[in-house]
Amino acid sequence: MNNDGSQDAYDRIAGIAKRVFATDIALITFIDGDRHWFKSRLGTDLTQTPCTQSFCTHAMTAKQVLVVENAPDDPQFHDNALVVGAPHIRFYAGAPLLTHEGYPIGTICVMDKQPRRFEHEDQYMLQALADLVMTQMRVDSDLTHRDTATNMPNRIQFFTDLAEFGRTHEAQDKWVVLIELMGMHEANDAVRALGLGYIYDQIAHSAERIRFTVDNATVYHVGPAHLAFCLDKDKDALQILNSVVARLRQPFITSSGIPAKLAPGCGARNITGAELFAPEVLRTLLQAAREARDSPRGVALYDPIADGAHRQAFSLVVEMPRALSADELFLVYQPRVNAQSELWEGAEALLRWRHPSLGVLTPGNFLPLITKTPLIRDVTDWVMDAVCRQLGSWQAENLNMRCSFNVSARNLEEDDFVERLASVMAEHAVDPRWLEIEIVEDVSATENETILSRLIAIRDLGVTIAIDDFGSGYSNLAYLLELPATVLKLERSIVAGILTKPSYATATASIIAMGHQLGYRIVGEGVETADIKEKLVQWGCDELQGYLFAKPLEAEAFKQHLLAR
Repeated sequence: MNNDGSQDAYDRIAGIAKRVFATDIALITFIDGDRHWFKSRLGTDLTQTPCTQSFCTHAMTAKQVLVVENAPDDPQFHDNALVVGAPHIRFYAGAPLLTHEGYPIGTICVMDKQPRRFEHEDQYMLQALADLVMTQMRVDSDLTHRDTATNMPNRIQFFTDLAEFGRTHEAQDKWVVLIELMGMHEANDAVRALGLGYIYDQIAHSAERIRFTVDNATVYHVGPAHLAFCLDKDKDALQILNSVVARLRQPFITSSGIPAKLAPGCGARNITGAELFAPEVLRTLLQAAREARDSPRGVALYDPIADGAHRQAFSLVVEMPRALSADELFLVYQPRVNAQSELWEGAEALLRWRHPSLGVLTPGNFLPLITKTPLIRDVTDWVMDAVCRQLGSWQAENLNMRCSFNVSARNLEEDDFVERLASVMAEHAVDPRWLEIEIVEDVSATENETILSRLIAIRDLGVTIAIDDFGSGYSNLAYLLELPATVLKLERSIVAGILTKPSYATATASIIAMGHQLGYRIVGEGVETADIKEKLVQWGCDELQGYLFAKPLEAEAFKQHLLAR
């Protein structure tokens, strides 16, 4: 109430009261603990009064218009501090502001320094102005607590209702449910193609189906494509949520005649009344909903263990700038061996983080989130510099060893990436023939002309380009045909399955044959057994990489192993 954008509306109502009743002062007041604070104040510099002194307290207690025509003569008010001292009130008339349930929350009142009469007609008019104040409050509440596009109760109302339940049912618990109707990228694509109305149609349709399934539950619009509702603790939540998801997955036609079919994720958490005050309720529900979208059932209960892992990953993102400046990052090198001779012909540089409290962390613990932030530029720059420095050192010792490192598509979208790469190679006197970058498939590089042009520029520097993890992500024939790459690395989970899954074996043999015909050098990753090695050698794989030959080693240990061989 104190910070809304409709102050002028309240001031106009108070101004009408002051003008109609020709008084010195007109106020709209609200109670807050032990005080009445003035939402609108005309004719006084006061901003609040204690409840013990306020005339308005008595009007609220009576729940009807209170009139004091001459305060010094009134036994209830003759010694009131506001009568015997400033502002020396003589006349007061106040009408309580009552909610639909009859609870008094404030008043509209007029006051004067002179005694005066206040007829029944005047009392009726003052009560009408009180009703007008309440109407304005309901308008404000709708604007604040309802989504303007869908007219559904919004996130503020959701938290307000949760907090009210928590206050009145602290020892009880209930199911709180969040449904993500679609992901952000999907929603943005839909808006660009079909407009916001298409999204709003799906939200309205989904809310209707939820109410139908959950006995007219209150459904809140709490995010761009997110709905929330609650279930009583004694309900069979999983059965109900499975029914909700089944209904939401049914195809339908929007109001504009466009066919639609949702793939929602429904996350739920059983929460006690005391926990409902926690600010992280929505975040934990959103995490569960996103896990649900990735599952066939489309329903997931909040998992505190997974949440802990997610929060730790986020904290690692926050800590990364410190890790970069404190020299906590380091590289290990896993050899790539010639499939025929098993001689070490190259290495892949792998990032590690020597965390002060968590120990040594692998990229899977921190890199997926960092890749989505601008920090990936700093991390890749660190890796690029460390790899080139090591290559330069090896080359100075006549140890000519190819070394690869990963870059993401986000790196390749940076305007100056190629220039930075060329600069760091020159700084460390690296012969580009011995440097290789591996493309991490986090977006479809073949559909991005900027990325393709950068890869061509990198190739023109003399650097080798490898397609990493082929067989996962966006891997397809277009990668092999369009990218300026000459090395193809088979995804380790496919390699691991070639002995037990005939389809994996057939696909791997075919990829190796086709890759050779297209001029690629084929590297098999994740080689951990002699039987897998023999199969890959039989199919003509050029290089092998995996624990069968060596685990990742720090630079000095790698060098000593290389010299010993």
